[in-house]
Amino acid sequence: MGLRRWLFPNGYRAAYHYNRGTTAHRAGSLLLAEAHLREAINLWPNSPEALHNLGIVLLAQERYQEAVEAHERALSQRPRFPEAVNTYGITLAKSGRIEDAAAAFRESLRQKPHYVKAQENLDRINEIVNRHR
Repeated sequence: MGLRRWLFPNGYRAAYHYNRGTTAHRAGSLLLAEAHLREAINLWPNSPEALHNLGIVLLAQERYQEAVEAHERALSQRPRFPEAVNTYGITLAKSGRIEDAAAAFRESLRQKPHYVKAQENLDRINEIVNRHR
């Protein structure tokens, strides 16, 4: 057994479940993706990437509160994660928290100034807010 495998016995299993979860998500198998990502998180709780992807899968299932919680956990572990901040903003917007969503998109842009997706999302939110004024 290699030193790395001995030091991090769950790392390989966590990576296996993470990869299976992201593959299942791309294939449209949301429940399978969720199961694998939850197992990856169980094996490696300090994985903001797995939490972020779980949040994406929960968002796709329209389980907004759980998606918000997954993203908040990811961002508590890795605050400078503009992709997760952007997806967090999408989740907030879908759950009706428009001002919080706009703040998340601005934060994502602060972290990554030329992040096109975050700029597009902020522009959409601003259009919605301006229409309802």
